[in-house]
Amino acid sequence: MVQRHKVEKKFKDNGWHFVRHGGNHDIWSNGKIKTQLPRHPKFSDKLYNALIRKFNLK
Repeated sequence: MVQRHKVEKKFKDNGWHFVRHGGNHDIWSNGKIKTQLPRHPKFSDKLYNALIRKFNLK
């Protein structure tokens, strides 16, 4: 399990910024595309790795 702040830091370090709170998800954008991140204290390793691959995060 990966802590939420680690996921948010990874997004911020790659040029993403928080846009707004949705119902159960937060909306993030890099200026070109938007995505939803669930508002959970921990993310599964599977979801974390999928986000890194999908958005080419380093």
